[in-house]
Amino acid sequence: MRTIKNTPIFLIIVVICLFLPSGLHADLTNSQPSQKTIIEDMAGRQAAVPVEVKRVVTLGSVPAINTFIFAVGKGYTIANGLPAFARSPYWKYQTIFAPGIKGRSSIQGSGGPVNVEVLSLLSPDVVFTTSRSDIDYLSKHGPTTIYLDWKRFDPMYLMRMMGKVFNRQKIAEEYAAGMENRIEMIASAIKGIPQAQRQKVIFCRLPSLAIPSGPAGWAITRAGGITMENSLLKSSDHLVQVSVEQLVLWNPDILIVWSKEEVAQAYKDARLSLLNAVKQKRVYAVPVGAAPWLAPTPEQYLGVLWAAKLFYPKQFDGIDLVAEAKDFYRKFFGYSLTNKQAVEMISGGSDR
Repeated sequence: MRTIKNTPIFLIIVVICLFLPSGLHADLTNSQPSQKTIIEDMAGRQAAVPVEVKRVVTLGSVPAINTFIFAVGKGYTIANGLPAFARSPYWKYQTIFAPGIKGRSSIQGSGGPVNVEVLSLLSPDVVFTTSRSDIDYLSKHGPTTIYLDWKRFDPMYLMRMMGKVFNRQKIAEEYAAGMENRIEMIASAIKGIPQAQRQKVIFCRLPSLAIPSGPAGWAITRAGGITMENSLLKSSDHLVQVSVEQLVLWNPDILIVWSKEEVAQAYKDARLSLLNAVKQKRVYAVPVGAAPWLAPTPEQYLGVLWAAKLFYPKQFDGIDLVAEAKDFYRKFFGYSLTNKQAVEMISGGSDR
């Protein structure tokens, strides 16, 4: 009688595998070394990330980067908290869309170095940063790092990158197609407006008179507005500091500011009283969701539509921004926005 002792070992393995649960059997027979996805970041670097990214850290422009992660449905992977400036009611939708980040510690002070010890404890699969100095430092001390460059801002490109990182290419392509469609729709609607009649627009922080260039200009120009600060923009600048005299020289038709409080400031600021935008009561607060809709985030999907309707209300009279906002956040953020929340966002968000 043949015993197990005398049975060839390969036959024993075959018999055991036949009686294993199918999932475990597949794991044993198909086990492979962990695979990686290669991402080229905006510094031209190659970054190898796990096929399934489970934990990430955001550095630099934390709220803006977070918003791209929310938009591919992966907000729960963010392991760090918000920086001090983003813990005010103005930024409240950050923790509404990703409740898990509430109360967590930030691992980087304002423009300061990364706390490598805390970063190590968080053990992220990927770190996203908008700071060039971070990528040099973390390449020696930290995990895989992906650099995002707002000076080359393109929400469709960035969404596709995030889609590849998180294996969410389908939703990223839906976003890109939707953005391309609305840009084409806006261009078609305003093509009959002569250049001389296009609205001159400035997006400005008060009272500092700092203009957040690049990303805001991306949406404003695609909405048919004319921006003027590009003539002063240097390749290294994210904010353009301007004088009152320069603003008066530009004399914008529309002035967009950061908050409802800044709208009130604009009308009280004697320095700005000569501007057409102030004279004509055309000073507006930028809508605010997870971040301002003209900031470098995927919410420019809504920002470009809001801006077009603001600049040329006759051409876009049929656009329902509340419905558009509810559809956007449901589709991309997986969040069912109420009418009240949508109206709050469109009117400039919560008080600071």
